[in-house]
Amino acid sequence: MFRTQNFPLFFVLLILLMPFGVLAQTPWTSVASGTNSQLLSVHFPDENTGFAVGTNGTILKTTDGGNTWSAPLPSQATDAFYSVFFTDVLNGFAVGDNNLIRQTTDGGDTWNVVTSPAFAYFRVVWFLDAQTGFIAGGFPDQDVMLKTTDGGITWNLLPPTGNTQTIYGIYFTDANTGYASDFNGNILRTFDGGASWAIQNVAGGQLNSIVFTDSNTGYVVGRDGVILKTTDAGSSWFGLGSGTNYFLSDIKFRDASTGFAVGGDVTGNIGIILKTTDGGNTWTQETFDTGTTSRQYRLFLPSANTAISCGLDGTIFKTAIADPYCCDDFQEGLFDASFTYDPATGQFCAPGNVKPMDLLIWNLGDGNTATWWGSELCFYHGYPPGTYLVTLTIERIRPDGKPCRVKIPQLVQVGGPADDCARCAERLGQINLAVDMTNWNGPGTPVVFYPLPDFSNLPLKISWDFNCDGNVDQITYGNQAVEYGFLCGPQTICYHVECLQSDETVCAAYYWVNKYFTTPCFEAPCSCDDLVCDVNNGFSQSNYYGNQVLFTPNSLTSCDKVTWAWGDGTANVSSGTDGIWHTYASPGTYFVCMIVTRTLPDGTTCDMRKHCTSIYVSSYVNDPGTAPEATQLGIFPNPGTGQFTVSLAPEFDQAGNALQISAVEGKVLRVFPVDAPDMKLNLEDLPAGLYLVTLVDAQGKRLAVGERFVKQ
Repeated sequence: MFRTQNFPLFFVLLILLMPFGVLAQTPWTSVASGTNSQLLSVHFPDENTGFAVGTNGTILKTTDGGNTWSAPLPSQATDAFYSVFFTDVLNGFAVGDNNLIRQTTDGGDTWNVVTSPAFAYFRVVWFLDAQTGFIAGGFPDQDVMLKTTDGGITWNLLPPTGNTQTIYGIYFTDANTGYASDFNGNILRTFDGGASWAIQNVAGGQLNSIVFTDSNTGYVVGRDGVILKTTDAGSSWFGLGSGTNYFLSDIKFRDASTGFAVGGDVTGNIGIILKTTDGGNTWTQETFDTGTTSRQYRLFLPSANTAISCGLDGTIFKTAIADPYCCDDFQEGLFDASFTYDPATGQFCAPGNVKPMDLLIWNLGDGNTATWWGSELCFYHGYPPGTYLVTLTIERIRPDGKPCRVKIPQLVQVGGPADDCARCAERLGQINLAVDMTNWNGPGTPVVFYPLPDFSNLPLKISWDFNCDGNVDQITYGNQAVEYGFLCGPQTICYHVECLQSDETVCAAYYWVNKYFTTPCFEAPCSCDDLVCDVNNGFSQSNYYGNQVLFTPNSLTSCDKVTWAWGDGTANVSSGTDGIWHTYASPGTYFVCMIVTRTLPDGTTCDMRKHCTSIYVSSYVNDPGTAPEATQLGIFPNPGTGQFTVSLAPEFDQAGNALQISAVEGKVLRVFPVDAPDMKLNLEDLPAGLYLVTLVDAQGKRLAVGERFVKQ
């Protein structure tokens, strides 16, 4: 008898309150900046590329995640920069004293002067997205706020807020809802994108950086160690115990739980960094590898595992963020674990090192499942004779509410091992793989393989070598699916199949088998990594009236420039996403080359690649305004997402003819009887990949040249 339980709320709360080990604190390591200027802001548009700004017009750049920093960039300024923000690795702004606004569009190599519509000492620049950004600050007895909605091409002065203090922090949770903090302990809130603001006084002194972790939860820091939090979208704010009276100037969060605040004493002699792992309820002081350091002004989290701060005297510090809720210990503790089954009594028992509040989910291999707590290690279930793949999933809830899981698959033998081995051996020669690219989204994303036919009750073991390099990467049993992340282009997977006896000795084997398939290349944004297979996917061509041919690249991108060598002594140029016409002087066979140059967004160029093939040009087909009547099929769109149109010559619109959709390895997947010159095909159920459409007659004879197409 099996049961699946719904767990009461108090059990979930008990899991969340269970004690977990505290990881050792990682000190903040000093990084040489190469300057003694005060560094007042730091920002990273990606985990490798970052910028730090400060006094004397200083702008520094790193391209290795903050490990090394460049010499000061030519900023065209001598005043202090107080804030920097990049919307991507090329486009950024830095702002500061005396109406100082500088813009770069080339990753910091050059900085252009931006004229402000109002004079101010600017203290913060912040962008909601690539187009919408804000610059704020003020001068005595007035705040100033600018807004752009075109990526910084133009900046407009927002209406007066009604406040009279310099703004130090700004943050928007959506296009309309935003917050600002000022010198006098006020928080300003807008619901119309900054056109009007409501003012709340929530502290007795200067408030600096403000940040939100979701639309309702936000934090702000300021003088005297003040840390305030809201959980109702800024309607009310309450104080958190920071454990310090030092001036706090910045706060950032990695997620809803883990965050950092930085600051120091007003004289600048002492720096402090605080950390929370419980959403700000408690804060602990971090350590520096150099002992006491200068006051820290700003910080940034370039990735989930890295934080960087900057401050007075040109100091930069970096730390690795440990995950207090890591699943590694849990998974390592159960790495070699196994459950037991006694065929005589029908008793299953989970590994002895599970915890009482672990969730045990049993898939018993015969269509039945069972769910128990770890406090109930054993239960009973009987089988008829046979071999069953049983999978135990052990789930442990982390303190942040997310689960860690371990799966333990084992074969369970109940009677008749010799017969099972014989039945398994009979099917070895039939084994094949279904290749599922439903989850394929570019290089590194998973392709799933399903062993066929049905081996679910047979003692079958499969060893997988995903790259056919002679190493076993994974072992599965029966029809258990397996997945692996491939690059794009032609691929090979190797597998070795064995039938096992009850003592796991091999009674029959089917040695290494190769499976060939192709992962398509339609990845964005552009990169050099996938250029080879994008080019190798080639081009399609359709013949039209008067020796006109339409050529269309199958997998190129807008980053590509294509030079076409037509094989008749002429050439043309097109974009990688566009088709191009060429008219030949006469019918015949021509050797056509598609030569591709890819230029990345940062201006660098990948190595040139080319794809060449012979084509046949015929002259008897109709005007392009009518249905094409070539022996070459046309399929549109290509690439496409599910709905395709195949155009064929009217003489092929005959009863008994059919369109075949095949995988690249030749297996026919779909057959559509021809019923019109323009066939509408619904291929939404096919996984993403590269396919071939061909026309055949009733006897299966091919009537037209096949056309390759990409299903996205």
